Amino acid sequence: MAPGCTGFDSPASASQSARQEAQARASQPNTPRETFTLEFEASGEIQARAADGSFVVRAFQVGFFDGQALVRALEVPREKAEISATRVKLVVPVVALSREPSMNVEVRVRSLTSGPLGAWSASAGSVTLKSEGATRSSRRERARSGGAREPRASRRSITVAQIDQRPALKTALEPLLDGDLEIEDLPRSFSRVQDLALAVVIARSHDVPLSEICEALQDDRTRSLTGALKTLRPTLDAASAVQAARPGARKLLSRKSRK
Repeated sequence: MAPGCTGFDSPASASQSARQEAQARASQPNTPRETFTLEFEASGEIQARAADGSFVVRAFQVGFFDGQALVRALEVPREKAEISATRVKLVVPVVALSREPSMNVEVRVRSLTSGPLGAWSASAGSVTLKSEGATRSSRRERARSGGAREPRASRRSITVAQIDQRPALKTALEPLLDGDLEIEDLPRSFSRVQDLALAVVIARSHDVPLSEICEALQDDRTRSLTGALKTLRPTLDAASAVQAARPGARKLLSRKSRK
């Protein structure tokens, strides 16, 4: 059963210690730094344990809704939550939208277990999500203004020609590209075309926007596709997901037939 959400805290009760803020931001290095606190009642399920002693609820999913339509969702691992006998408190990053313009959305929450997904809670309040394009522009301006790290485009990277030589990969890419991500942007994030193929398979299999994967891979703290997945989907077994994607990625890497 999904936990009942009691709404956003008042400014006084929502104040966080410096340590909590640092932990929340470190767990989401590629999202905007703005956060809010979500607090709700702890149901019996949240304290329940499985036969092996582990907690039944392993994480919490926070959903951002436009009416009844889910716009974005993110997971907060249990270890990042502050849980007492009666209350659960989450520090939630305000995520960016990859395609849509900025919008005001409702926030709902549900617990995640190894079983079927439960129902979302009632609305816990609202928050404004900014467009990822605006967020990227802000990052670029900061990079231009002072001592930014070396961009990946200046390191060894793939080329658009390598993508063009692989029609299956190019076809699979097309529905994953949007106004914020074009095929010409991909060399900044990938040093091997094999990694791009893996990212495409993972984006489709786990509903992770390719633009978010690319953004994470441009962060020096991430460095690898596995690291990017750990950042974007903390409760996903990233290493297993990458391994499971390899057969599908190999199918995308076939070149044009030679005469």
